[in-house]
Amino acid sequence: MKHIQLFEQFTNESIKFKDLVDTKFDIEVGSGTSSGTWSKEQLIQEIKSAIKHNLFDADFSYNWTSDGTEYLKVFNQDTLEPLLKNIDKTLNSMFTFKNNELTFNIEFKKAEAWIDNWFQTNKSISNSLKQDYYTYREKYAGVKLK
Repeated sequence: MKHIQLFEQFTNESIKFKDLVDTKFDIEVGSGTSSGTWSKEQLIQEIKSAIKHNLFDADFSYNWTSDGTEYLKVFNQDTLEPLLKNIDKTLNSMFTFKNNELTFNIEFKKAEAWIDNWFQTNKSISNSLKQDYYTYREKYAGVKLK
C-alpha cells in the first residue's frame, strides 16, 4: 500500500484499537449501523467489513469479470492484511469515532478514485483483470483509465 497515499490527509491519531475493544458503541457499515460491546475479533471483523464495503468494488467483482476470485484474493492480500497490521493508523486514516459511533470517513468519490488507483498501480493483479476493470469503468461510469 506504499504507493497509495490518498488517505494520509485524514490522520488524526486519536483512535486507539485497544480502547475500542470491550467498549459499547455503534459501528456504521454502508447504510447499516450495528450496536454492541465489541470483542477484539468482532471489532476486526467489522473494520474489515467497512473497508471491504467501501474499497472493494463488489459490482465489478460479481457482475463484470470472470476473475472475481483473483480480485478478492489480491484485495485481501494487498489491502486488508496491510491495513489490519497497523490497525491504529488505519482507524485514524479511514474512520472517525464521534458521538459513540465508528464510521468510515472517506466519501464515495475519493473511495472510487482509490479503487481506480489501486487497479492502475497494483502489480499483483493480472493484465486481464486490469483490462476487465478498465472496460467496466468506461462502460459503467464513462471513466477512461490507462
